[in-house]
Amino acid sequence: MLPQEKLEELYDSLTLEEKVGQLLQLNHIYFGVDGLLTGEALKWQFREEDVVHAGSVLNIFGRERLETLQREHLKNNKTPMIFMADVTSGYDIAYPFSLAQACSFDTKLVKALAGAAADAATADGINVTFSPMVDISRDARWGRCQESYGEDVFLSCQMTKAVVEGYQGERSDALSSLSACVKHFAAYGGAEGGRDYNNVELSRRALLETYLPPYKAAVEAGCDMVMTSFNTIGGVPATIDKQLVNDVLRGQWGFDGCVISDYAGILQCTCHRAVDNEKELAQLSVEAGVDIDMMDYIYTKYIPKLLAEGTLKEETFKNRVMNVLRLKNKKGLLEDPYRYLKGKAVDSEATYALAVKMVEESCVLLKNDEMLLPVRKEKRIALIGPYAVKEQAGTMWNMLSKKGQLFRKTPSEAFGELFEQPVMCEAGCAMLEYDNFLAEADRDTDPCYREPEKYQERAIEAARQAETVIMMLGEHGMQSGESASRAEITIPELQMKLLREIYEVNQNIVTVVFCGRPLDLREVSKRSKSVLIAWMPGDAGSEGIANLIAGRAVPTGKLSMSMPYCVGQCPVYYAMYPTGHGHAAPSKRFSSRYVDAPNAPLYPFGFGLSYTTFAYSDISADAEKLTQGGCIHFSATVTNTGDRDAEEVVQLYISDLSATGVSRPFRELKGFQRVLIRQSEAVEVVFEIKEEDLRFYNAQCQYESEAGEYIAYIGGDSRTENGVKFQL
Repeated sequence: MLPQEKLEELYDSLTLEEKVGQLLQLNHIYFGVDGLLTGEALKWQFREEDVVHAGSVLNIFGRERLETLQREHLKNNKTPMIFMADVTSGYDIAYPFSLAQACSFDTKLVKALAGAAADAATADGINVTFSPMVDISRDARWGRCQESYGEDVFLSCQMTKAVVEGYQGERSDALSSLSACVKHFAAYGGAEGGRDYNNVELSRRALLETYLPPYKAAVEAGCDMVMTSFNTIGGVPATIDKQLVNDVLRGQWGFDGCVISDYAGILQCTCHRAVDNEKELAQLSVEAGVDIDMMDYIYTKYIPKLLAEGTLKEETFKNRVMNVLRLKNKKGLLEDPYRYLKGKAVDSEATYALAVKMVEESCVLLKNDEMLLPVRKEKRIALIGPYAVKEQAGTMWNMLSKKGQLFRKTPSEAFGELFEQPVMCEAGCAMLEYDNFLAEADRDTDPCYREPEKYQERAIEAARQAETVIMMLGEHGMQSGESASRAEITIPELQMKLLREIYEVNQNIVTVVFCGRPLDLREVSKRSKSVLIAWMPGDAGSEGIANLIAGRAVPTGKLSMSMPYCVGQCPVYYAMYPTGHGHAAPSKRFSSRYVDAPNAPLYPFGFGLSYTTFAYSDISADAEKLTQGGCIHFSATVTNTGDRDAEEVVQLYISDLSATGVSRPFRELKGFQRVLIRQSEAVEVVFEIKEEDLRFYNAQCQYESEAGEYIAYIGGDSRTENGVKFQL
């Protein structure tokens, strides 16, 4: 890397156009396959020279194309481009998305998968990933909850740390290091009504205590970049919130990396009616601390004018440019612009094996009446539903970097390898109703739209012949993700009609649910003896799911986000606050309840069944009082009372029974361990709690602990009542 004095010399050598260019990021539409400008250069009020000097690009894939682009860029610039992309759940191999990965409660595996994605992406010339997304998500209506690590602060922080370390490795200039850009700063997951891009209304305490910690965890893990969010917080656009970006992120947390806006996020501040004019917007964004303007013209058009007028201080402008140069220097690009473009071998087979393991660990078994699962290999099974024949079950972001199909093995192939009798495989119906606008791309290719009765009858006949029916149902891939909020979070009605028809002829039903968010599964649960949440599992989906259904793997996943009873509960999460009127049954008046639904979710955070059962002894503590500088160890013996070896995710929760002048959540996750427990074996699981683990933002929003009484709980999900009191 170049020393600081050389960076200063480089800055001084750049023209104003080159300096401003460092702050502009464009996408592929501005560059042809030969690296030359296309006619798109005139769009969005960009001048040709703006595009020529753009310092970074996003979502252009292919090492040869990037090398050509870099070569053309350096003909007109003293500094190289840096290449960024949405590598969110795998690169050459598509993994389960972040919400699913969090269900594994396996930070080591999550870190390994991030490292494998980094290895593949950097081999293709990518330098930065717009990941991880660490927004706390408590509203299942929000489509982007799939990219988050769910509803819990502690779990999200642990996953965030693992992913940043996995992407970046030991050194940012290593050839396999992919710089992490944590997003979306801040509180993007708290959008009103669960509608993407919407305003966020939070108290200062909620922002500090619930939403900011995962971003801080990313900064502490050493993330190289931060992306601002589209949303406003209390009416203030996050992208121009100087207190949030400059004072908190850079000042209080000491972040010295690069800050980038989201796609046209600066320009969109005009839509919030938060500025008088675009020139003022440029001033506010630069002063707030945003270094790179992604995909709009605000910086290129107005920064030169602001500098000429003296309105924008040269020092402030220089800080923005130097942050970008430091990132390029950190990656070693200033010394060798082609160092990531020379190619290297990638072990895709090892990555695929990790992906299979993640599918097995991230699927969550919600129901298993009569121990219908696992299905014995001699059983005659029928795979029925759109996902029984579909060859893709990934997210929108997998498609950017992946060529070909997302399932390496089709469902029939994967299941056929594990069962002795031929596996019947029928779609039964299309994914969505014909008039759904999301079905437009499928209408000409899915035969179920042309002859619906024929394919339904084939599915019903297969169900009659089968001993066990594996229903493979779920959301269309475009029903979740960015700009995919839903007011109704059920499986499409067309598929539910099929489930009802199958139920009439065979009630030995295992429903495998493919989804990008928690769903209302009341009817699915009612009509299924077993329910397995598979999320959108990616390349290894068929193989991992087949291994679980056949018993080659044992489910260990636990929900990272509560499954609501109905959409009317949203947002619903376990760490809610108590009220003066309690949480009671619908029949009890004058309580905080619904008159037509329970308060509790259908399946709570941390819940997940296994093919064995676990018994927890009473929790014990090695002290009754936690002293300053000391710690308490809480332990419970967990016994495998079934007939299979299996891992259990043992969870520790703490409840603060009272605080001075401020309410505290019912309980909060403070620790978890994945523990292998063999059949009939008993294992003691021990957690350590220190004073700093009990800190919170008090009535004055000061972060500190408080003397008082607490309860520690150890169990298999957030509802456990296995607790012991202690004092601080």
